[in-house]
Amino acid sequence: MRTGFGVIAPAVLFSQGIFGFGGASSSRLSGMSPCQKTHWGLPLVSGLEPLRQQVPRLKLLNDAIDVLDDFPESDDAGVNADKPLEIAGFTADSLDLLNEEVSMKSVKGGQTRVAWTDRLSHLPTVHRALMVSLAERLEPALRQERLTTAGVITVMEKWCESHRGYHNPTHLEQMIEGIEAREELTPQEKNERLIVALMHDATYIVSTQATEKSNEEMSVDDYLSCLDAGAQSNVDIIRAILATQEKRPPADMPENALARDIWAEDYRVPICGTMAQKRAWCEGVRREYLPVFGPAGYYSTQFGRPAFLRGCVNEIDLEIMSLYSDDPTEQQRLLDVFFEETEMLYDELKGELAALAQQDALAPDDKAVLEGILKTWPDFPARS
Repeated sequence: MRTGFGVIAPAVLFSQGIFGFGGASSSRLSGMSPCQKTHWGLPLVSGLEPLRQQVPRLKLLNDAIDVLDDFPESDDAGVNADKPLEIAGFTADSLDLLNEEVSMKSVKGGQTRVAWTDRLSHLPTVHRALMVSLAERLEPALRQERLTTAGVITVMEKWCESHRGYHNPTHLEQMIEGIEAREELTPQEKNERLIVALMHDATYIVSTQATEKSNEEMSVDDYLSCLDAGAQSNVDIIRAILATQEKRPPADMPENALARDIWAEDYRVPICGTMAQKRAWCEGVRREYLPVFGPAGYYSTQFGRPAFLRGCVNEIDLEIMSLYSDDPTEQQRLLDVFFEETEMLYDELKGELAALAQQDALAPDDKAVLEGILKTWPDFPARS
């Protein structure tokens, strides 16, 4: 997000440690009654032994789970019961084999969490529990888009870097929650958006050389480096990652649907968040940029944070608010609130600078620079 400066190949679940699978699918296997198993079973051509020879036991388990994930739960009358495994050609004996694997490997609710806890145990304590939780929620998306465990762990390490004040795991969580709440999206559409959320700020460098553009381009590289061997990149995901560097969302065209959604989620807190969330956003950005640019650069009314907040008047409009509401009256209300609260943040930024300029530890030259900024501080622009 601008701040104002400048599907997995079938996995061998246990032996290689690729993501595993969620509790819903495993419970549908281990929780089946004998009659359900019989009802689902259709004969293979030559019985169970050829099945053992055709595919390894663990791949069999993973493939069955993938089949079940695509179908609704069976109802009491067993209307859907025979569909998934009928198509896949599983028998009652096959299901017994699968349940044996489930029991033997203890693949039940909670085991996935233990695995991610182990894999992310090296993350900073302040972020570890949240990142484990997010990893669990992202697993279906990681499988769909074929991202490797090792690559994802590297990306999650980046999200926990110490210099991140706003673009940190809390921001990632907010985006994930916004996407998960979208009931109109299909599971595949949600999964694509969740991957973009994970990747869009994977690289977040704050320096005098780094730019929004260079960060997002490197985040695309992070995404590509996470792909499983032989997996093809998703062009829509790449376009959406790059869209978050822009001041405005991409044009409203079918090919930009994913990118527009992600842009809206990335900017949701600054545009539509509560005042407390917006203040936390400002504080987080200050923690990221003040140490690098110094007070003179950060509070510059021409290039720094004040200029960014003033520029919002020219950038944010009803077309952007249509990303957050279909109701024209609500769009206007959101826009009015946005401008009112952004002006409040602008005034608070000036107060923050005034307090800093009064600090006794400030060097005389620095004090003079900050006082000069205060004297020439522009009024917040009026709306046209």
